[in-house]
Amino acid sequence: MPFFFIAAGYYSPSNPMSSDIKKNFFRLTCLYIAWCIFYLPFEISDIAMKPLSASGYALESLYILVKGWRHLWFMPALIIGMVIYYFLHAHKRLYLIALSLYLIGFILQLRIEHGEYSILFYRNFLTFGFPQIVLGAALKQYRLPSMTVYPRVSLLLFFTGMLCAEGCIRLKLGIYDNDLLLFAPLVAAFIFMTALGSDFKINFNIASTASGIYFFHYFFYLALKPHIANQLALFLSVAFISVFFSLSLGKVKFYRKFFT
Repeated sequence: MPFFFIAAGYYSPSNPMSSDIKKNFFRLTCLYIAWCIFYLPFEISDIAMKPLSASGYALESLYILVKGWRHLWFMPALIIGMVIYYFLHAHKRLYLIALSLYLIGFILQLRIEHGEYSILFYRNFLTFGFPQIVLGAALKQYRLPSMTVYPRVSLLLFFTGMLCAEGCIRLKLGIYDNDLLLFAPLVAAFIFMTALGSDFKINFNIASTASGIYFFHYFFYLALKPHIANQLALFLSVAFISVFFSLSLGKVKFYRKFFT
């Protein structure tokens, strides 16, 4: 997930104008609404299962729209995170603000008791989306993708090792809320830089394909989960079908226009 936020920050204008943010806001909001409509039957099913009043159902629907249903939380976090970046991009303490917010989210994740709404306090536009958008913008500003291969790969391997160590420590301590990890954004950043520096040629739009895989995967997860008990088989099946559909539908004009 950090990869998407970092890419959004990297490809944002260095000095965004109001027209830029309006264009991005409109484009991302339309994309979000399209996928909300796609998953609407599941969203309605989730809401209908709760014993609420008519006003309660309305508020729950609004809450889900603002928060993002299940994996769609990424879109509100990206949209609002981009707006915040627009207003703060010229602030002289931008990087300190972004780092501080991410660390606050990391600490909240450790301290808040797990519950239905606890995740909102740290996996959101402020402590998750905005800091990683800033990280992507920093990569471009300091021309880090132009780093030579040896130090880039070395740092990628180092941070990957640190991420694995962090995961093992959290597992040993019985900490299973892993949305905010200290080294995940750095690993994602160096993977992104490695991809940018690669001469490998592909004959499809990697951005739309990657987003399609992300948006589709939960649909196939819900469809296949009742029929595949083995978690590894379920993972591989969902991954394969999501990639297949994303690549196949990428050739359809209607899909490209409204869903990518």
